[in-house]
Amino acid sequence: LIGLYFLKTTSIDHFLIGYVLILLLGTCAEIIYLYQSAANGLSFNFNSALEMLRNTLTYHVDYLSFNLFPLILTVLSASFIAKAEVGKLNFTFQIINLVFLFSATANIRITTYVSDVGFRERLTQFKKLFWGTTTISLIAAIVISIVLYFATNKLDLGQFEGAHMLFLVCSLAIPGFTFYQFFSPIWIEIQVQKEAAILHFLNFILFLIVAPFAISAWGLMGVALVFSLFHIGLFGVQYLLYFQHIKRPSQNTLRTTG
Repeated sequence: LIGLYFLKTTSIDHFLIGYVLILLLGTCAEIIYLYQSAANGLSFNFNSALEMLRNTLTYHVDYLSFNLFPLILTVLSASFIAKAEVGKLNFTFQIINLVFLFSATANIRITTYVSDVGFRERLTQFKKLFWGTTTISLIAAIVISIVLYFATNKLDLGQFEGAHMLFLVCSLAIPGFTFYQFFSPIWIEIQVQKEAAILHFLNFILFLIVAPFAISAWGLMGVALVFSLFHIGLFGVQYLLYFQHIKRPSQNTLRTTG
């Protein structure tokens, strides 16, 4: 931004080129530094890299099934709604991502628990973190929706009129997003990641098929609805896996012990 100021340009193309270059060069510098720090003189082996990719394919499928849906949904919506509406949708997604940051940050702590002693040894901390994150996320969603309402109705932001309703519908995705972030490290720990990845991928395909029908029927609100339903589907997947691999085995253990 400082560079664009001194170059006296307001071109969005120049901004995007500069933004991409910063990310590209920064990422390359980071990778080179980490490789030199950790490689201990080992050279890059293409066959080993392919083997590593095959071994981690399940995790990549799971990650992409979760993270690509909003992007594909946005691109898909451009075929059904006006460009200005797509901008409003993207604005809403960016705002809901602020709320999602609470769960994404909690995921780092959960991963630490899992890699340290396992989630069962930190079950008390897990529960506290879960309820704390859920509560903060819901409060943030309510506050943001109120701010959006006043900003779009009282201030000179008419182009975003109705964004608060889109945001409220998208807020229905918060429980599903939170559950995914909390339980994904646990599925890796108890070795059911492959089953989880398959169910997440099926959830991805299902709502990708539903999306065109919902968007053509309800327009912009249909996009927000499919976005939330996708995450509600994720919520259902986490509960199913929880019941099959955590809750029911625990109950069977208690019965056997008794």
